[in-house]
Order: sequence, then C-alpha cells, then structure tokens
Amino acid sequence: MKFKIILRFATAFWFCSAHSFSADGPKLEYTEEHIRPYLEATTWTVFSLDPDPWVENTADPFAVAPAPTDHSKPAPSTPEPKRKTTPAKEFHDYPILGQHTLSVTPEMRLIITDLDRAGRAWTGGVAACFMPRHGLRVIRDGKTHDLQICYECFTAILYENSEIVGHLFFASPPTLTPNAPNPNALNAIFRKYGVKLPPPPSH
Repeated sequence: MKFKIILRFATAFWFCSAHSFSADGPKLEYTEEHIRPYLEATTWTVFSLDPDPWVENTADPFAVAPAPTDHSKPAPSTPEPKRKTTPAKEFHDYPILGQHTLSVTPEMRLIITDLDRAGRAWTGGVAACFMPRHGLRVIRDGKTHDLQICYECFTAILYENSEIVGHLFFASPPTLTPNAPNPNALNAIFRKYGVKLPPPPSH
C-alpha cells in the first residue's frame, strides 16, 4: 500500500515535467472513452474522501527529515507512518468519510461534462499535489470505473478495474478561470443525502 502511495506521488511529479506537447498544445492524458461510462450510467456511487490518509502526529512518509542540530547525538526517532483506516474503507488509498448510491440526473452529468470542458482547455500546468476529496464509481459492462477528483489541485484520476487509465488536468485555477470546475454540485449531493462533507482546503 505504501508503495502505491509513493508511486502515485512520483507519477504526479513526473507529469509536471514530462508532458507531451504538440503544435496545438499539451497532449491530453485521457480520452472520451474514459469519461463515457460516467455519462451513460444511470446510477452513480459518490464518495466523500479524507484528503489526508495518515494519522496525525505519525511520520509523514513524504516529508524530508529536518537536519540534526547536534551531530554528537543520535537523531530522535519518529513514529512509523500509520494509516487512518484499512484498505477496505478507502477509495484508492484515501479514507472514505461517507458514500451514497443514487440515480443519475441530467444535472449530475454536468459534473463530468464540466471536467471534460476544463480538461480539453488545459494549457499544460499541473500542481505537484493530489489531495482528493470527491470520488465517483459506476459499474458498466462488467467493469468498475472510478473517478477520483482533487478540485484543490485541479487534477482527476480515472480508473478501470482499479488500474489508472487516465489523468484529467483542469485548465487553470478559479482565480484565472471563473468557470473552472468546483466541488459545489457534489457537496450539494452529500448534504442532500446526509453524507459527511470532506474537510475544506486549509488555505
């Protein structure tokens, strides 16, 4: 599990410097086929996620250890990283705060078309972070399709049967694009059905 998390972050940093560009702009990291299941499905399961999977005051496996101030003494030990919950209660490595299965409405499909609109307008910028607070799951043609969304870092990851098949990067932050995708619609679903809301960004 720890390897999967490290690989996920390594992938995020790799994308910051290794995108494919053409004369028309950056090459998209997803296809219409990747998002079609969410548009055609009649039922979604929505997930509210904790963006931080680690127990507070345990070691952050990605943090850089501070330099010792006194080299004559051994460095103080740090507690081993401890996950908040078990894999069975996570959505692709992030704790599930709540979930609900519901029939899809035309308004809900706008969540996907809005992401696709922003993804197709993407100009190449990628945040070196990923702290998803929202997830979607659909079952179609015997396959499980999952979408993990980080509105804070302007990135979504698409899965098919638990394997990453694509990345959808948003065009630009809301300060630059007033109509950029935001979590309001999914949060409204959470409120309507009594699903615990994810914590807001700290900044």
